[in-house]
Amino acid sequence: MHSAFAVLDGTTTHPVLVLNHPDVARRFEATQQGPATFVVNHGRDLSQQIHKAGLQVIGADGRLIEYLDETPLVVPDGDDRVWVYPRLTGREVVGLTLGTDAQWDAERGAFSTANTRVIPIHWTWWFAGAAGDITMSASAAELPDAEVAADYFLIDGTIDSLRGVATDELTCVDPVSAIGLAGMGMSSVYDLLHTVPRNYLDRSNPVPVTADLLGQKIAFIGTVDQIRKPPPGKSVSIVKVTDTAAPHTKVDLTWFNAAWVTRRFRPGDMLLISGTLDQFRTTLQMRGPIVDVIAADATTGDSAVIPIYPASEKHKISTWAVRRAVAEAVTKLPPILDPVPRGFTLARGLPERDVALRELHVAPTPEHASSARRRLAYDELLRWQLILAGNRASGLTTKGIAHDVPGSLEAQLLARLPYSFTGAQRRCVDEIVADLKRTNPMNRLLQGEVGSGKTLVALSGALHAIEAGSTVAIMAPIEALASQHYDDFAELCEGMTDPGGKPLRVELLTTKITGKRRKEVLAGLADGSIHLVVGTQALLSEQVQFARLGLVIIDEQHRFGVEQRKVLADKAGGGPLPDVLVMTATPVPRTALMTAFGDLDVSQIDELPPGRSPIVTRAVNPMQFDDPHSPLWEQVREQIAQNHQIFVVAPTVGDSEAKAARGAEQLSEQVAAILPGARIGTAHGKQKRDEREVTLNAFRSGTLDVLVATSIIEVGVNVPNSTVIVITGANNFGITQLHQLRGRVGRGQWAGTCWLVPTAPRADLAEHAISKIEALVASTDGFELAARDLQIRGAGSLTGTRQSGRATDLSVADLLTDMDLIEASREDASAIISRDPHLAKHPMLAHEIAAALGDDAVAWLTVR
Repeated sequence: MHSAFAVLDGTTTHPVLVLNHPDVARRFEATQQGPATFVVNHGRDLSQQIHKAGLQVIGADGRLIEYLDETPLVVPDGDDRVWVYPRLTGREVVGLTLGTDAQWDAERGAFSTANTRVIPIHWTWWFAGAAGDITMSASAAELPDAEVAADYFLIDGTIDSLRGVATDELTCVDPVSAIGLAGMGMSSVYDLLHTVPRNYLDRSNPVPVTADLLGQKIAFIGTVDQIRKPPPGKSVSIVKVTDTAAPHTKVDLTWFNAAWVTRRFRPGDMLLISGTLDQFRTTLQMRGPIVDVIAADATTGDSAVIPIYPASEKHKISTWAVRRAVAEAVTKLPPILDPVPRGFTLARGLPERDVALRELHVAPTPEHASSARRRLAYDELLRWQLILAGNRASGLTTKGIAHDVPGSLEAQLLARLPYSFTGAQRRCVDEIVADLKRTNPMNRLLQGEVGSGKTLVALSGALHAIEAGSTVAIMAPIEALASQHYDDFAELCEGMTDPGGKPLRVELLTTKITGKRRKEVLAGLADGSIHLVVGTQALLSEQVQFARLGLVIIDEQHRFGVEQRKVLADKAGGGPLPDVLVMTATPVPRTALMTAFGDLDVSQIDELPPGRSPIVTRAVNPMQFDDPHSPLWEQVREQIAQNHQIFVVAPTVGDSEAKAARGAEQLSEQVAAILPGARIGTAHGKQKRDEREVTLNAFRSGTLDVLVATSIIEVGVNVPNSTVIVITGANNFGITQLHQLRGRVGRGQWAGTCWLVPTAPRADLAEHAISKIEALVASTDGFELAARDLQIRGAGSLTGTRQSGRATDLSVADLLTDMDLIEASREDASAIISRDPHLAKHPMLAHEIAAALGDDAVAWLTVR
């Protein structure tokens, strides 16, 4: 033990080291010329810096102490003052702890304070690990200022302890505001501090609004010049403002169908404005910007960088209200422990967790804010990648089934088909068969858009497993899709025999299969006489037992979670785990694949079979839908006259004021009036299942000309005779869903047409809605549309997947811009898991994963 001095930064576990051991002090005096200004550069090895300065730190045993991490530095300044360099916890925390006596020197980047704020503390030094890493431990000491410490949140120093601090514990958040914040997803201080500002306004370097910034997301402060309410029959509200950084620049703020917005402002108001700059003729404008009135008692403070947060008119929360809450939370935030080994974040050029949490919201420069966001994004991605890395590691050590067969059943299948595999299908089948032959379980994702031939590829893999003596289970999210798969597989397998000469037995198991029939299917699965079973979540029932489950195929992966996938795989009864193949017709960009499906190998069908009919997509004004003589309805009548069938899609069951759209029931009446004599059916989710199935089967059989339906037809409805689909309220659907719906036509030998009918004319649509519709019109390539969808929607969603029973949508990381962080977190997670597969040496990381992704997530890190 030896004595040193430390300035406590609010907790005894994060002291700031003072290099004033007697031996060090002598060397310091001998080697330094002039004032003591030695500081530690961020991200540099402290030992090298100390040695470069000619200093050494000697332990109690006389050995040289090596530092392998950056540390803040405190150096003397005369007899009664010291300089404190806030390198560990950031300027705000150190300044708050030191109190009003401390004076900040911006040029030096340090606080000058009386040395009475520096108290003695004992340190223990020891070597640990083969590489000679140094661990430091501080003994207990009293805080220098009990009053300051009392202002901190009373938490244990972990990031997840902030989940237990409700927003109404902040003095600036009243009960009504707390409810509003909760409605926006900010129920706790944890949520607040992880709310990424939409933008930042850098007052130290104001950028005047000019035409050069067209198409960019910008923020500026403007004053209200004029307010124009929409005249009768019009829908556009306009607020004219002047940019305070450029008094001669005027900008029109416009809102559609929002007359109420003009009541928020008065001439002379100062506004904080954020949005995408556009131009109408010669006038600069922003459509639907985020706007907050800067109240008379509000101040942007001394900060040069003003964060602009999400706001909600619905919840009566402004960006200014969020900013006040976050700013107070930052001042009450004690030092936060960092669960990620510092070597990883240093190598990635990322700040410490504690610094990032503060500088995301109170940043000296926009660059600091950007670096802070990247660190929190990295943390978010690393947690998820640790789960995926754990799953991958489990698969490498788990015993599976080696399905090594010659492929005679596949040969039987190909002999009866009038066509051959495409090159992409053959490649995917070969990848699946190679996995089936291995002794460790397959975990593979097969992705290919509608019509690419996934069913045939999956059946080929199933036949290899069946030939090896296994039962194959195929699971679909809804009964309609399960029934469609059953019909397809049963037809393709008809007349085929297994190696023992028995006909292949294909069965369907859904909740509708009851009584004697259900008992027969359950018995067939239990004794192994069923070769292939197709079903819904009914396959997850405890009553379902398999004699030898060898392959599980799950369709539409985005409808299932990892838990459901695991339950079905665990039905192996304690024996070797079955191979798992998951399929999706929703193309996933590479960035999302690395996050949402990082535990799966990927096979991609990237070409369509020859003879696939083209689909033309057209976007029309909603008035064309209401006009019985428009080109849209003329084509519909023409196709019905040629005995083809038509889909008409509604976004809701009933009329929706919120979506400004007609519901399926009302739409069906309108279509009947426009097409007198046509045979029209209606299908939607609120009907009884039997009633809906009768209508769908009637359309499949051709006894209906037109099917008016909601998005329930997105999957599981295969009618090759359908040639036209009309999607009303198209702006209420996502790109992926529109692409899936469009895939209902053009499935036979006839070309298809998709009509997109938004709820309002183009001039009245939001920018993202226009971009979405334009993307569909321009391309039928699902992978191109998936990338475009990610670009339009921006950050945040792991393809809509709920993987562990909790939402794993990204709140900080951006799949579009954080590709380097996705790759870095994947590499780092693999490195951690390879050395510590149970996270036994990283308990704080394991705790964070459990808090963010669920307790089961940590359990998956156990190597099976």
